[in-house]
Amino acid sequence: MIIGITSSSTLFLIQILSTAMMPGIIWFVQVVHYPLFAKIPTDGFISYVRSHTVRTGWVVAPLMLLEIVTAVAPFFRGPPRDDCQTPPPPSI
Repeated sequence: MIIGITSSSTLFLIQILSTAMMPGIIWFVQVVHYPLFAKIPTDGFISYVRSHTVRTGWVVAPLMLLEIVTAVAPFFRGPPRDDCQTPPPPSI
């Protein structure tokens, strides 16, 4: 059991949601933030980029962590159990 998640479908749902959010964040940064870099005065550019990187990390890192944990978790959970399987024949 990884992080108390017992259902494979719950794990998959978390994976899909965290992965689906990333393109939105990436596009927002590409369309809004990066073009605004051109408007930053040269003397404050380095400071701005450092601050931008740190602040962006606080938004992106949790989603990336969630993505990697939910992508790797199935490998550590073992094979899926099928409760509807026919029991093995009794040994003689």
